Formats: sequence, C-alpha cells, structure tokens
Amino acid sequence: MLSALLRKFLNILLCSGSDDPKLEEAFKSGNQIRDLPDYEIAFTDVNAELASLGIEYMRKPHFVNDYTYNYTDEDGWNKIVPYLTFPADWYINDRAKCNTYAMLAVCKALFVYGLNVFETWGMTPMGYHAFCMVRLSDGRFKLFESNAGFEYAGELFEIGEHEYFPDGWE
Repeated sequence: MLSALLRKFLNILLCSGSDDPKLEEAFKSGNQIRDLPDYEIAFTDVNAELASLGIEYMRKPHFVNDYTYNYTDEDGWNKIVPYLTFPADWYINDRAKCNTYAMLAVCKALFVYGLNVFETWGMTPMGYHAFCMVRLSDGRFKLFESNAGFEYAGELFEIGEHEYFPDGWE
C-alpha cells in the first residue's frame, strides 16, 4: 500500500490549484478509508485469468510486463467504489467520454488507495462502452460504472448483469 505521506502528497498534487470544488471533492472524498485488505497478483497471472473469461488485454499482442496488480476483498471494494464514481455532468462530447471516467477511477484507486482498477471495454445496452472492473480476493471479477449518471453507478455488479459483457481491458 502507498504510505500515508505519499497519499497526502498525491492528494495535494491532484487537487492543488483547482478552482472546481466538485473536482476537488471528487478526489478528496473517501480518502479517509484506510486499512483495506491488500492482495497482489502478477500481470501474467491476471492476464491469463481474464483471457480465460474471453477478456483480452488491449495493448500490443504478447506484451508482458513485471507489474503486480493490487486489489482488495469485496467488502473493501464496496467501501471505495462509491468514491470512484464521478459527476455525470463532467461528460463532454468529443473530449471526456466513458473511457475518461474509467481512467479517473483507475487513477484515483491507485493514487489514493494503492489498488488497481481495470479500464474495461465491452458491449452494453448502449453499445460498445468503457467501464471499470476489479478483481476480488476470491479470484472473481466484478464491474462498476464510474459515471454517476448511470442508475447502478458506484456499486459492484456481476459480469453480464445490466447486460455488460466485457471483452477487453487495460
């Protein structure tokens, strides 16, 4: 996990100079949550797990790195996923779209909690769409929407629930 000092520094760095109180609140809310169980898995292992589910890594074929992915249990994710959800009115056509919301969740999860969220792509009722996926301590994967404009935003749901079918991640 990231040290408290590093978290504090990153919180200041991410929010300093912002004249948008909603932006500052989005990055500062939930930061008091600490002591989540922390697990890790090697990139090659998580890549194999996801490939077995038909969810392929979207970067260069045969790309291998030495990263580890850090994750928590379902209770831990349930505590922080609401804080990885951002106001719907930030959506800007041709600038900030669904993948931007997913990337915000990826960044906040890493910099604030020291955990990895997967930016995930797949078919949904609205077409091909970016959303988020997390690994649970029991080896399962769950999804969430990081755009608060969705009815089920900020809560974990099963693959296939709400007709979300991921096929790629990064």
